[in-house]
Amino acid sequence: MDNAARTPLSVIVDVSRAVAATPARSRKVALIADLLRTTEADDVAVVVAYLSGELRQRRTGVGWASLRDLPPPADVPTLVLNDVDAAFERIASAAGAGCPDDSCAAGP
Repeated sequence: MDNAARTPLSVIVDVSRAVAATPARSRKVALIADLLRTTEADDVAVVVAYLSGELRQRRTGVGWASLRDLPPPADVPTLVLNDVDAAFERIASAAGAGCPDDSCAAGP
């Protein structure tokens, strides 16, 4: 599946912000239902986890301190949900006691 057919992370962010901004439960349900209805089947589990404030990978070894010095945001959103999930999967598998090789620093 090419990136054009996959779920952009920005869509999940937009829906999450809209859900947080509305007090109406029915509107929250409608926003989430619309998102899930238009989400690729392979992405649904990740979308549900992200909307729940969780990563599928329970422990990544990445703490809040690593978010201190972030680069500036991209001008145009380009992240795709499954690519982000795969990056967290690589991070989680590299984290842990001792990483004798360069796998701990492996990027996406």
